[in-house]
Amino acid sequence: MVEGWPWPHRCDATKYKRLHATVRFRDSDVAVTSYPKTGTTWVEQIVLLLLHGADAKLDPASRNTYNARRNPLGCVWLEPMVASARRARMSLNQFHDLPAPRVLKSHAPFDAFLGTRGSSDNASLANLRRTGLKVIYVARNPKDAAVSMYHHARDEFGFDGGLDAFLAMYLDGDVEFGSWRVLSNSRTQSSLSPSAA
Repeated sequence: MVEGWPWPHRCDATKYKRLHATVRFRDSDVAVTSYPKTGTTWVEQIVLLLLHGADAKLDPASRNTYNARRNPLGCVWLEPMVASARRARMSLNQFHDLPAPRVLKSHAPFDAFLGTRGSSDNASLANLRRTGLKVIYVARNPKDAAVSMYHHARDEFGFDGGLDAFLAMYLDGDVEFGSWRVLSNSRTQSSLSPSAA
């Protein structure tokens, strides 16, 4: 659990908190944020193509992820890439040194996106408004997302129960990243107003 949310990818709570206290956003940054299995990779591909055209190296199998050698224009998923307990692929300084535009990804609830929940640090929600960070929130019918997450749980995590058992867990929030209902409600209540965006 990190900031009250179940995080996979071996995210370390101490590194996560330090990341949130020190991350600096730019007005050229674009963040794609969503509940898992709602179309995040598709939207990342669209954003990367719009920003980089033919230079975008798209690889849905790797979630279009940034790689210094193979995909320097890829998407940066800060929580597992920088705040991972075992497999951090990038230091905070390396992240800050990336050229613009940076494409970011998160499955955090919006009010916890990179430490914005109740934060008075530089990564507060007010700072997101001031920096000009562009946030694209991806939504999908939760029934479709549940079926997609069920197959993901079977393929990636070895879940061996049936769909009914998985749906009970899904509705209770006992799946990776917790309940879609809580996340959707927190995003709705905390979203940037059109006048502030």
